[in-house]
Amino acid sequence: MIGDDLRVLVVDDDTSILTVLKTLLERQGFEVETAGSSDKAYNILRRDEFDLMLSDIVMQPFDGISLLRQARTINPDTQIIMMTGFASIETATKALKLGAFDYICKPFKIDELHETIKRAVDYIYKLRGGEEGTPRRKVSLVKKHYREIVGNSDAMKAVYAAVDRLSPTTDPVLIEGESGTGKNLVAKALHSSGPRAAGPFCTFNCVTFPEALTDAFLFGYVEMPSDEDGNPTKGLPVVKKGVVETARGGTLLLEEIGALPMGYQEELLQVLNDKVIYRTGSSKAIPVDVRVIADSTGPLRNKVETGEFLADLYKVFDGNRIMMPTLRDRKEDIPSLVNEFVMQYNRESRSKLNWNDRVTSAIEKYTWPGNVRELRNAIYRSGKQCRKDTVQLTDIPVPVRMCYMRDKSSLFGYSDELDLRWRSLKKYIKNKEKDYVEQVLKATKGDKQKAAKMMGMDLDTFYRKYGNKQ
Repeated sequence: MIGDDLRVLVVDDDTSILTVLKTLLERQGFEVETAGSSDKAYNILRRDEFDLMLSDIVMQPFDGISLLRQARTINPDTQIIMMTGFASIETATKALKLGAFDYICKPFKIDELHETIKRAVDYIYKLRGGEEGTPRRKVSLVKKHYREIVGNSDAMKAVYAAVDRLSPTTDPVLIEGESGTGKNLVAKALHSSGPRAAGPFCTFNCVTFPEALTDAFLFGYVEMPSDEDGNPTKGLPVVKKGVVETARGGTLLLEEIGALPMGYQEELLQVLNDKVIYRTGSSKAIPVDVRVIADSTGPLRNKVETGEFLADLYKVFDGNRIMMPTLRDRKEDIPSLVNEFVMQYNRESRSKLNWNDRVTSAIEKYTWPGNVRELRNAIYRSGKQCRKDTVQLTDIPVPVRMCYMRDKSSLFGYSDELDLRWRSLKKYIKNKEKDYVEQVLKATKGDKQKAAKMMGMDLDTFYRKYGNKQ
């Protein structure tokens, strides 16, 4: 059967079509899941991986074209066949340009459907480099168990691979990366996809706690009963657990471990070696079985070299490091991140927010020094600023907007003062158009095919407007 070992998601708001397609596909050996709305399909795609998706175009709360965009950013390897009862060249062309494998018109003929699916299956096996029966790709543990992490760039695939390697262990792990890159999410992924997932996940920020309270919060304390003057009295001692003991059987995340005072670094090293703690005010050894994950905004090795961090403690983590890429180093993930944050915003605010192309371009051009956290905050602020259903350029944060405007000014050769050499508006526009074409050709090193693609037109139109084929 052609569908052996392949998973299909069928999306349509007509339950009868879902039932028919599910029955037909399962007879062909496919593993089939269905969704009756676009938002339900989106959540399923975020949760699991599919080889093939069949999706209607006219749906609520957003259409199939929007779902196609989101599916392509979540998993580019998923092949997508669009179904429409309102077939038009424009809709079909748009779907194909956005990465759909093909489209079929409703009501569709069974033979036509079967042939289209067969071609998609052949293409899937071709991408795998094998024939029918080729084993499915192994789903990353972090993708399977912690869908909050978004991105399919090579930089993020390296992170997923590191999580997959380290999740089954209980070894200490160090996560390094700039602020806002998602270190906390990766720590949670290590926990939720590992053998301690059923245990607690606790955090301790080494920056926020004053040194005088660090011992009590980390390891706990025992306070003997006393009167107002501090004299011992009869009664049971007050026992407070520290965060290390609270995380017993689970995972402890030490945020910004480089800020931990040297004395507590030595104590932490001893805990990791001996697996026991001593509460302040008590000599009783308490066994603790906890996995420690640490993170650092800057390279921890630098603190070792300056004597601010214990070399022996660094060695405990050094073999198991995960480097978080900046958003600047994985710009190809920005569209999928925007999709995710817009969906989150719409769910939380019960909105139907959309983005126009200029806003998308501005978001992709900005450097995002605050990384993913800054992007999410920008999406939410833009949504609150927007007075309509579609976010405009004026709704997004000023730094993002100004970066886009500077880029456009550079491309089109604008200046603060209007060039008055071209008194006629028609001549002025024609001159600017000529400058623009020259800039694009310069950027593509004279490759007219690439230039035409950048300008959003076919090659014949480019030659007709801007020069012959010679």
